[in-house]
Amino acid sequence: MPPEPDDPSLVEGSQLQNIQLTNGILFWKKLKIASKYSNFLTVSGEEQTYELDAKTGTFDFTKLSNDNKLAYGKNYAKLTVYEYQTETIEGETVGTDVPIDSDSFIVVYRNAGFTLVRTTYTDESISIDGAYSAIRSLDGMDFIFIEQVLETGTDSVSFNLSEKVDFADGVTAAFYKSDGDRENNRNPISGFDWYTQEVKAGNNRYYVRTSNANGDLKDYNINVCCFRTIKIDLLGFDRNEDGSYSYPSYSDFLPSSYVVEGDYFDVGALYDLLPEGKTIFGEDNVLYELGEDYTYPMSSDNTYTFLAAGGNII
Repeated sequence: MPPEPDDPSLVEGSQLQNIQLTNGILFWKKLKIASKYSNFLTVSGEEQTYELDAKTGTFDFTKLSNDNKLAYGKNYAKLTVYEYQTETIEGETVGTDVPIDSDSFIVVYRNAGFTLVRTTYTDESISIDGAYSAIRSLDGMDFIFIEQVLETGTDSVSFNLSEKVDFADGVTAAFYKSDGDRENNRNPISGFDWYTQEVKAGNNRYYVRTSNANGDLKDYNINVCCFRTIKIDLLGFDRNEDGSYSYPSYSDFLPSSYVVEGDYFDVGALYDLLPEGKTIFGEDNVLYELGEDYTYPMSSDNTYTFLAAGGNII
């Protein structure tokens, strides 16, 4: 049902505006043109669609049922606005709700609360779907980040960055594999070269130089960060009465034995599997404290082991 036309909270336009997330509640400006909205969620691989009345400009993630509630970590959302459009067919007027704009983002749910993360980078020259909107620093340089998950058992994948970047009218660009090549305009990645390009586990940096119709130059640094799917183990670490050590395994009770590097994880789910009095450490001696938020580390191997130390070890 469309909102009342004299509703003072309505705004003009056909694009979603001012999407924000506060305390788990999504807000946006209500459009005069809207007939309805929909919120499409992907939670732990399961897809859910919620249809929303045009009179509302909010969606409360904290009120989802237990069966559909957000998973710890990343949850993918797509908000769409519809307009009711009509046409006349053989003298009869028929109408339907037609999508006119949408916005995709990640809702991160952690112990620290909710965060909205944009997954499209856009400025006056370029647009990159699937890139984080927030610029990040890497070795003292600013980069646009794209994440790529590698298939289990692989360390690289073919990747054509040029197909993911759209340029504004009148803007041309050249791609390079090093900052030095860009500065000296040498070894640009040509059209054919993209068919042989691969990205590997870890950071893969590209350097872009754009030029507009006035000849103005602008540089972009893009990092494609590849995460592997790795196996995790959860082992006890106890000192026996005779001074020897034992490593009982709790891995069979893990919700999933395979995880993606860099993903958020709920360390509380690991503590729930352990006897009372255990403390979890990582291979790099990092202490994982109950109630804190962490991401799976990038492993030098295909397996990462958590150790649950008993009180007589610490």
